[in-house]
Amino acid sequence: PNLIEVRRLQADVELANFRVAEAGKIIEATLPLRPNDERLLGRLAACEFLTSGKSDEFKDICTSVESRNSACGAFYESLALALNDRQRFE
Repeated sequence: PNLIEVRRLQADVELANFRVAEAGKIIEATLPLRPNDERLLGRLAACEFLTSGKSDEFKDICTSVESRNSACGAFYESLALALNDRQRFE
């Protein structure tokens, strides 16, 4: 389905089951539907961080979100919740 919320939930289920790559694929497939969705981008940044650490792609996602919205609380909340669930703090 093309419902953003359903796709976001599917990605959350994959993240909860430690399948970060699969969650990233779901999010990347969903982004064309709403490319500026901060909650999706936060989860994508979390997937990137969990797979590659503080890579250039992770930094690029953060920079692009901040350039569109300097008060991007939904992005950072989504990122923090995903990392908190995996107990990754750096």
